[in-house]
Amino acid sequence: MNKYLISADIEGITGVINKNFSKEGGKYYQLGCRYMLSDVNAVIQGIVKADPEAEIIVRDAHGVSAVNLDLERLHGRAKLIQGWGAVQNMLTGLDQEYKGVFLVGFHAGGQNIAAVLGHTMHSIINAIRVNGRLVNETGLMALYAGFYNVPVVFISGDNWAVSEARDQLGDIVSVAVKESYGRDCGVSFSLEKSRALLEKGAMDAVLKLQQKQFLPFKIPGPFNMEIKFYDTGVRVSVMQNLSEILEFDKNYKFNRQEHTMIFSADNVLTMLQRLNMLLFLVYGIQSSSL
Repeated sequence: MNKYLISADIEGITGVINKNFSKEGGKYYQLGCRYMLSDVNAVIQGIVKADPEAEIIVRDAHGVSAVNLDLERLHGRAKLIQGWGAVQNMLTGLDQEYKGVFLVGFHAGGQNIAAVLGHTMHSIINAIRVNGRLVNETGLMALYAGFYNVPVVFISGDNWAVSEARDQLGDIVSVAVKESYGRDCGVSFSLEKSRALLEKGAMDAVLKLQQKQFLPFKIPGPFNMEIKFYDTGVRVSVMQNLSEILEFDKNYKFNRQEHTMIFSADNVLTMLQRLNMLLFLVYGIQSSSL
């Protein structure tokens, strides 16, 4: 039996075009969750059609709670992972036993102001680079999957999310469910049309995976990660507090002039665990600063 992991974010979901859809408590958040479920179920159905014996795990990977998908309405062939922890990420549960990773509803990076709701891990982050190479959430999760020798084989999102994924990962199966007209504006397919496209894309990804057409994404180590922050309002105090907290660990270096955090790691897993802990500190400091 082949195992597949679906990581589901919300900003790249069909019909989600601003924070009213993506933010918990937003005016259209419940609509956003329904649209998210529709896209995810279509991908599950495509995997099952291509591999009837598939074991499918869905990782709900959006927001402060990571509880967006309705288990009562989730496709009956899938299991669901929800919630966060200090050592959890958008691919929680992944190990070397999985055959492939599917990224559903992903988005472009924080430096891309033309994309719908583009960001990289947190709204205060402008860009992340690994060994000088720009990576967004797609690239970071692909690196994590690559640590376990598992390829990312599929992505859905807006046209920019698809474009950035191809730039980083090559010819993975991609489905653009909407086109961006700006950060808070886009044109989406109908849910029915998106479901058909997503189901077919997922089927194609499984068939290509069975033909060994995908390779795990890897960047040679050792690793140097640069995290460049935006510089406005509360973000300045967040960065100042963060740099003071991290002074005990000399591995972290903060360039106040460039608003950039830099650290090194010997392997991908350590690098991403350091990033994860850093993000937990950022969320905590920002919450107490507002």
